[in-house]
Amino acid sequence: MKIIDSHQHFWDPPRGDYHWMPKDNPILNKKYEVKDLSKDSESINLHKTILVQAAATNAETEYMLNIAENSDLVCGVVGWVNFEDKNQLEQLKIFSNHPKFIGVRPMIQDIPDENWVLNQNFDNFFKSIIDLDLSAKVDSTQITIAEIGVGKVQPPRVHLTQIAPAIVTAGQLTGVE
Repeated sequence: MKIIDSHQHFWDPPRGDYHWMPKDNPILNKKYEVKDLSKDSESINLHKTILVQAAATNAETEYMLNIAENSDLVCGVVGWVNFEDKNQLEQLKIFSNHPKFIGVRPMIQDIPDENWVLNQNFDNFFKSIIDLDLSAKVDSTQITIAEIGVGKVQPPRVHLTQIAPAIVTAGQLTGVE
């Protein structure tokens, strides 16, 4: 069986935009790259991986796209754009021109306002995500599909991860773990 890792992080701490990363943690605070994954996955049949941003910056997305360009193992990149800056719609379009750019991940789990994603100013971002044939990857323990724009634009491509047991309104899926 071929395995696709759908959520992989590579990072280079000296780049300086991993604000969440503890400086005194030697396991986290070191560079991780394709060769590390290749070595660590020798015992399984890892076919492809999808890089997911670990910093909320455009520079992180550019960093990952550069890795993807130079690696056959990387089949996709889920990057970041600032939904709170309407000028970032143009950046989303620029990123979407890269053949391995497949979506964005607003870091909802780090935003204190639980209604952040319902902001009507973001409707254009969700519409563009669909129009550009991209996905939105949402990591959260407190939201449902209804809260990430399902009622705003149809049909969104949303990937929910790390969700607590909840009712997902599209289809009444319950007890998700």
